[in-house]
Amino acid sequence: MKKIISRYYLFIAFLLVIADQKFSGLVLRSDLVTGLSDFAYYLSDMMLNFLVVLFALIAMIWSGKWQKI
Repeated sequence: MKKIISRYYLFIAFLLVIADQKFSGLVLRSDLVTGLSDFAYYLSDMMLNFLVVLFALIAMIWSGKWQKI
């Protein structure tokens, strides 16, 4: 049972990484971002990644899984 759960979490994590990359690509290639400088582009990319990590951390704490780390 433990092995099935760990595979399930690995699969979900893999799908979330792919979804994050696709979402970042869509947002950062929009018309709004094309006029930004290189610094602003990379800053917005870092902010999107920070928001994803923050969301994952909040979800992990909310579910109680952080105690098992």
